[in-house]
Amino acid sequence: MSDVGTLANTAVAVVGVVVLIVRLRFNPVVALVAGAGYLGITAGIGVAKTAATIITGFGDIMADIGLLVASRVPAPRPPPSSGPPAAEAPRLSSGSARPVSW
Repeated sequence: MSDVGTLANTAVAVVGVVVLIVRLRFNPVVALVAGAGYLGITAGIGVAKTAATIITGFGDIMADIGLLVASRVPAPRPPPSSGPPAAEAPRLSSGSARPVSW
């Protein structure tokens, strides 16, 4: 396949994945796998090798994530969504005469 054909098929795959996720509300993982499958088949790799490549890549990613989960790496927590910081709380509750601008 020519370079132009490969770029065109890649553009179609990207637009297709975005449409599946945004417009049709597909699960992003399913949409990405469908896009990868389309691109593999249109690139001439073949159905069997495309499926094997997707399965191998998915397995590698799950193995890496499994190691993180097994080692109990804590996920980062977002900051509290409301309320003043702990250092400002006493000053704000004391009723100081100076107004606080938020």
